[in-house]
Amino acid sequence: NSICILALTLLNITLETMSDVDALSVQFPRLLSVMQNDLCRNLLRLSTSQDLSILGLTLRVIFNLFNGIKDHLKVQLEVFITSVHLRILSSSISPQTRERVWSSSPEQRELALESLVEFCRENMLMTDIYLNYDCDIKCTNLFETICTTLASVASPDGGGTVKASNNEKNNDDETSEDEDSEMDAWSRPRLNILNRLALEGIIAVIDSISRRCFSSNPSAMLHKLEDTEGNSVDHENDCSFYSPPVSGNLSFSISQESTNPSDLVSDSLEYDFCSVSLTNDARPTTSEHINRLHRADSEISEIEIEWLSKARHHKLRKRRLDKAASLFNDSSRDKEWIQAAERLSVLSNPATPSSVASFLFNTPKLDKVKIGLYLSKGPKEKYPFISEVLTEFCKLFSFEGLSFSEALRMFLSTFRLPGEAQCIDRLMESFASRLFEVQLVQLLGH
Repeated sequence: NSICILALTLLNITLETMSDVDALSVQFPRLLSVMQNDLCRNLLRLSTSQDLSILGLTLRVIFNLFNGIKDHLKVQLEVFITSVHLRILSSSISPQTRERVWSSSPEQRELALESLVEFCRENMLMTDIYLNYDCDIKCTNLFETICTTLASVASPDGGGTVKASNNEKNNDDETSEDEDSEMDAWSRPRLNILNRLALEGIIAVIDSISRRCFSSNPSAMLHKLEDTEGNSVDHENDCSFYSPPVSGNLSFSISQESTNPSDLVSDSLEYDFCSVSLTNDARPTTSEHINRLHRADSEISEIEIEWLSKARHHKLRKRRLDKAASLFNDSSRDKEWIQAAERLSVLSNPATPSSVASFLFNTPKLDKVKIGLYLSKGPKEKYPFISEVLTEFCKLFSFEGLSFSEALRMFLSTFRLPGEAQCIDRLMESFASRLFEVQLVQLLGH
């Protein structure tokens, strides 16, 4: 343990003192690969340690690693938060006592909460998490899970009620009303340090959202105030401050067609009209405040609004795909989930073989066993629509430059083979036709 603690301490010192870890990792790709794979894998293993010193240092290394090369740790950040922080903070309800049972000790939960609160306080991290994970079809709803976990930990346990002793009751010389109010206060669940830490994390998330809501163009607002009032703003007493810069993870967000919000939010100032120090003569009226707010709102870029609408669109589509995937996994009849997917606008209405094939190919969380059973249904005369779906499904694979074994491995990774020989034969026949078609085009092209 002493060697492990020393190694983790040296890692923390290295990550905290290096001026630009990101530039160094880009300059040395091998070092970046070590940090992305070997280091993260060992940190994940050390996070299960019962030694509080090792756990605390491991959580610190995870935080410093994120601060250093956050642009290259999208998958790792999701794994760390879900498999380390949220795992330690998870709980269940005992069926016998109906009380909450925690998966870890209070000391481990305190360390995990402190680390998670640090993440919540990071500038623009909550916005980045929502865009890159909750709006990404292939990722979990990380922002939603973090908020749900913090809210669960913040609520005090019903069994943690503190009651006054008889001696304390006899020593009270207050009036009956004071005694009732005091007894009521004593009988309520008390907030412990874990509840308070979780509340700090929730407040940090809300603060991040409020900063995003009120961030706008600072220089134009200051000029407008100076022109309108005829007096310059007292910058010494001005409580406004720069809005937090983007973390860099926004490069993952949404799609290649989306606008990068870093061009919209960087170098921006958060301005609080109520904090401006003005003389009584220059103090604006309520109508002037409203007019300025309207003028400030008009300066919001149309590009940012378009970017926000795309984020909402992706989030809505993710919700619909999740619901359609759940219906596909639970439905016993093909017609049921297809009609439901048509109503959710996940499939074209009416559904076509290409739209169904695209749904089966691109949608995560689908049961691969059910995909294999659906695609292998036959014969063709009895299920002509499914046969066309299988043909379109195979066309979605690009086998260019792949050997037979590599192409077959790619094909079988999208579903599980059924047990019947006739079903396997139908799948392999469609695979062989697609592979022959691709290789024939390559031969003719050369």
